[in-house]
Amino acid sequence: MRSNSRHFVMTGNCSPSRRIHALLPLVLIACDPRSPEKAGHAVIPDGRGSISARIDGIRNNQGRILARLYRGGEGFPSDGGRAYRERSFEIQDRKCTVRFEDIPYGHYALWICHDEDRDGELQTNFIGMPKEGVGVSGPPPTFMPSYDKARFTLDKPSSKHEIELKYL
Repeated sequence: MRSNSRHFVMTGNCSPSRRIHALLPLVLIACDPRSPEKAGHAVIPDGRGSISARIDGIRNNQGRILARLYRGGEGFPSDGGRAYRERSFEIQDRKCTVRFEDIPYGHYALWICHDEDRDGELQTNFIGMPKEGVGVSGPPPTFMPSYDKARFTLDKPSSKHEIELKYL
């Protein structure tokens, strides 16, 4: 049984039109607007750095600041078990700076909670609205924060942020 497919090697004997047709898929892949470089997602170098955030808008000195660092959208912001790192920080004079050290370069998002009762969880009312102050990296959300809007890139030794807590 004969196959109808043709196999050829691009040599000097290959016609120019065949060379163009053979290279066209490679050119299309290189020019694909969905490729990371074309879509504004630069290739992230290898390395490690620190992430810090100054927390503003803390309404009192009670409790602690609970900070979660997410390395992907899964679980953000409600599932602390899926956070890449989680730490709590003391509040002094209604001020706090959170810091995560030795973090591999990549994409992250921060979720911050004023854990006023020190129970390690965000307290919510009967419809799920927060009773404690919350904030995220990126622009303040109008409703439920999304990972994509809170996401930032760590691609240098230090990444600094300012997060304003909101109380409902």
